[in-house]
Amino acid sequence: MRRSAGFTLIELVIVMVILGILGAVAAPRFLNLQNDAYSASLKALRSNMQSALQMANVKAVLEGKEQSPTWNGTGEFTGVVFKYGYPAAAPTGILAALQGLEAGSGDDKTPSGKPYTYILDASLNTLTIRPSKKNVSDCQIVYREAVSGGTALLNMNSSGC
Repeated sequence: MRRSAGFTLIELVIVMVILGILGAVAAPRFLNLQNDAYSASLKALRSNMQSALQMANVKAVLEGKEQSPTWNGTGEFTGVVFKYGYPAAAPTGILAALQGLEAGSGDDKTPSGKPYTYILDASLNTLTIRPSKKNVSDCQIVYREAVSGGTALLNMNSSGC
């Protein structure tokens, strides 16, 4: 009897079926990496904003300006506009406190080369930050400036990133 080397047709079919199943299970996970990147980027930005808020508030308290309706920061916060001890919801407020971001000007402005869209709503005293390529309301950070006797609010929704 002769022995032949190689795989039988049934072995090849089984291997192809296994690879197909692995591809069907793994491919969607790898294709969703962009959304994971948007979410991670938003979480990192929120963390940076939270740190900037805390440092700015400490600066205002040290200067005795935590109850001032409007105050222009000093020192490392020169050029930052404060409202009741926290940066204002404006490009010259929280975005100026985050010195790594440039806000540009205008109520709805995407700075050249920056990955975020900034939407200022002066009537609500809020600044909304969204990834430029994911301009949906369930992938954003909303910063609401402080009002008399209150604190600034920082909310993030990354469910749609």
